[in-house]
Amino acid sequence: MYNDTVLTADDRRYRAMIDVNLAELDRVLSDDLVYMHSSGSVDSKASLIEGLERRKFTFLSAETSGTTVRLYGDIAVLHGKVKLQVQAGGREHRVQSGFTTVWNLEGAEWRLVHWQSTPLPATD
Repeated sequence: MYNDTVLTADDRRYRAMIDVNLAELDRVLSDDLVYMHSSGSVDSKASLIEGLERRKFTFLSAETSGTTVRLYGDIAVLHGKVKLQVQAGGREHRVQSGFTTVWNLEGAEWRLVHWQSTPLPATD
């Protein structure tokens, strides 16, 4: 059950980032978020939301594969691969990365605490 709900929360996060749904992002992101992009830049919850709101970067699509979930009480660790289509700096980028996320069950809601991605060689 927890596996399904944390995966649903992860899907909601991707959709909120693509749709720039700031209210949903505020719900699904922990106040303690550390978001490390594949470029090495790091955002907090506030700076990630601000970057999306100001269109500093725009997520156009996201496709995950091979996602596994490991549960440790109220903590879930997800890892897998993601193909992102992102617009940043006036250019469109296709990024393929390996990722690890850490989710914390806060009350009845899963919230993203940490995202880290590592670029992978393009396969297509």
